[in-house]
Amino acid sequence: MFKIMMSLSLLLNLFSSGEAAQPEEENNESEVSSETSSDNYGVTASHPLAVEVGMEVLENGGNAADAAVAVSYALNVVEPFGSGIGGGGQALLLPPDKEEPMVYDYKVAAPSKEDWDGDVTGVPGFVKGMDTIHKEHGAKSFEELISPAIELAEDGFEVDPVLAERLDGAKSRLSVDDLSHLYPNGEPIEAGETLKQSDLAETLTKIRDDGPSAFYEGEIGENFAEAVPNVKESDLEDYEVTEPVPVKGELNEGTIYSASPPLSGVPFVQSLKLAEYMDIEETKDNESEFAHVMSEISRVTNNDKINKIGDPSSKEIDEEELVSDEYIEELADEISPDEPSTETAADDENAGDDHTDTTHFVVVDKDGMMVSATNTLSNFFGTGEYVDGYFINNADKYFSKLSNSPNSYKPGKRSRSSTAPSIFMNEDRTIGIGTPGGGRIPSVMAQVLTRHFYFDESLEEAVEALRFYGRDGTFYAEPGFSEEVLEDMEERGYGIRVNHHTMFFGGIQALEVDADEGTVNGIADERRGGSWDSSNKEEE
Repeated sequence: MFKIMMSLSLLLNLFSSGEAAQPEEENNESEVSSETSSDNYGVTASHPLAVEVGMEVLENGGNAADAAVAVSYALNVVEPFGSGIGGGGQALLLPPDKEEPMVYDYKVAAPSKEDWDGDVTGVPGFVKGMDTIHKEHGAKSFEELISPAIELAEDGFEVDPVLAERLDGAKSRLSVDDLSHLYPNGEPIEAGETLKQSDLAETLTKIRDDGPSAFYEGEIGENFAEAVPNVKESDLEDYEVTEPVPVKGELNEGTIYSASPPLSGVPFVQSLKLAEYMDIEETKDNESEFAHVMSEISRVTNNDKINKIGDPSSKEIDEEELVSDEYIEELADEISPDEPSTETAADDENAGDDHTDTTHFVVVDKDGMMVSATNTLSNFFGTGEYVDGYFINNADKYFSKLSNSPNSYKPGKRSRSSTAPSIFMNEDRTIGIGTPGGGRIPSVMAQVLTRHFYFDESLEEAVEALRFYGRDGTFYAEPGFSEEVLEDMEERGYGIRVNHHTMFFGGIQALEVDADEGTVNGIADERRGGSWDSSNKEEE
């Protein structure tokens, strides 16, 4: 670990000394005066090496956009199952001189093929997404930002238990014989061993040298199209990053901004507003009542998502109306007061409720620029197909088979997703937050922030609290709930299922910036082996 940290430091210091290519002039337009500086900055992610990479960028004069690019590429290396150049994502970016965040949508898009035929792989947006964020906001050269990821892939890193577990769990659907670096002697590489990914290092080096064109127009793209017959090379060339507006919800505590459709910012914001409207603080000392109300909120908002949310390029969506006070009152009328309702909207799609995929991170720099991003291959390892050192997404699996669904397949569309990268703001603080967790993401995030806002629990306490998920009359619970609570939920009519898989209930990553003191506090959920660091962490 120390060797890796030293080598990254030397590499970044070399670049910052002026020996590397300097960024184009347009990349400096986002810089602000030092008058807004707090001198504090931080990174939280699901892997400590990605946190180290991000902190090194910030320590050497990079801003949050730079760190977000570096962290994203580093996660591609150390978490090859969760995200990377074969997939996409969405990021909320709060510029230091703006009152509201911007959205960068680089989610996987459907190819130009007219007939879906159940094809699962779409056009990746990751590389163009990182390029767009860097060009519009970055201060460092791209070569400097991707080089730590190349070094991690080439020189190797110590495998952690999460990666070892993911490889073991995916053994039946991966081509083990062709992945000898991941499966030496046909068995998953063990925690503590060193993983080197020479093919990935070569691919990232081409992207470093030639930019996005290396992926979307060059040999890498040709190999992708050859491996995925439903995607043409022209589909890769035509991919575009979009910049929609975030979903915005006004709460008593402040303003929550979240992911734009087809991601799940709407149901997440609806969940928080419903909890507030229904006086959720009154359930603080009644755990089973809290669990029931939040489970019903999850059901109602998920039904609304199925009926209303899809890619806005194909169906106009009035996000403001869907999170308005009047609409929240209408949704509240659908909540069953005492027992679980099983009135669940059907959309004939794979909702992915058993999946624990995706990865989330948050970065903030000394000037207050914040990035809250969720990247994904859809399932862990995507399709499981491996090309040029990376895994290919299966995002198109999540289109609905119903032609009248807002989530039906159409060339160029982006399928619905449960992810919800978010930023909360008021005059006292700013919080970037998000989580993996499949279909449970809006529910998990709503539980955490509801406890924090309305139960007066600290963010740490809210993240550590036991989690649950109600669906179709079943109460999925983390181990640790009292027999009294489980019996009460059963008496209400719930089926009880205790889930011992720690990542089933997500892995919150969050950073909180105090407006007065400028301090940065981080949250890294132990359920996903998360990590965080800040320039003021040792002073706390």
